[in-house]
Amino acid sequence: MNNELNKVVRVLRVFFWAPIAISVMFVVLYESNMLLPGGLEMDDQGHYIMLAIVELITLAVIPLCLYLFRTKGIRRQLSQQPTQSLMRFGILRLIILGAGLVTNTLLYYMSMTPSYGYLAIILAIAMTFIYPSKNRCEKETALNTSEGEEPCPQFPTPSEEGL
Repeated sequence: MNNELNKVVRVLRVFFWAPIAISVMFVVLYESNMLLPGGLEMDDQGHYIMLAIVELITLAVIPLCLYLFRTKGIRRQLSQQPTQSLMRFGILRLIILGAGLVTNTLLYYMSMTPSYGYLAIILAIAMTFIYPSKNRCEKETALNTSEGEEPCPQFPTPSEEGL
């Protein structure tokens, strides 16, 4: 089981670092003028609509990806099939955030609109919270928990806090 987990961690790290490397590659290409910025031309209304859609999607997927492993259905799958579920859902959330990172980086340089750059920075920061370390993977798959202990501790609800 430990050998399988190490393999999953390596695969997840590739999916973590690949979009970051691709984004850095685009930054280097655009900043060195190998690719010319500002290639996305559209009217103001179209640009506003596209920016609003990208902002809404970006800001909606961040909490979704950060709390993905806290949902009951996924926690159940992580406890039943730890390595397979960790691989499947870990790759899913890394692809979602990574695709947003690369897309916003490209849109920034293609339109030279700072909002896309800010969204890319926000996604890069959000990705640091799901870095696939071995310790995190063990906690998320409940491999290091004792019997009866929940694999992912939940935030207390207001009713549990007495509010």
